[in-house]
Amino acid sequence: MSTRVTCTGCAARFRTLSSSESDFNFDYNVSFTPDQLKKKQAFYNFTLQDRGLAESEGVSIFLKNPKGRIFHTYSTYARGIDMLSVDYQFLDLVPKGRDEGDRGPFWVRRHDVYEPARAAGRRARRASKG
Repeated sequence: MSTRVTCTGCAARFRTLSSSESDFNFDYNVSFTPDQLKKKQAFYNFTLQDRGLAESEGVSIFLKNPKGRIFHTYSTYARGIDMLSVDYQFLDLVPKGRDEGDRGPFWVRRHDVYEPARAAGRRARRASKG
């Protein structure tokens, strides 16, 4: 998948590419095999660790020169991508900050994934309102 990003009224134009349906995430150590997860030995953020999840966050930047050669110029992982998350920027301003402790970003929830009981409760409340 390819997307062209443009900025109206400015000179910024660049193309973004998706790693969907490729081995890219495995090549850059942000996706992990079932065997790595079972052994609790996944290489992420420059160290072997127990990730617990099949995928983790990461950003990589590449440059294609006029001759068509592609260069990997930058990668960052974990807290290195905080500047790309508006949620983190706001939480870092408040007195208790992220208040994560050793739990990591436990507060992050995808808008389409809920615990079954909470989702059932919401459906029941909506149905009772008629």
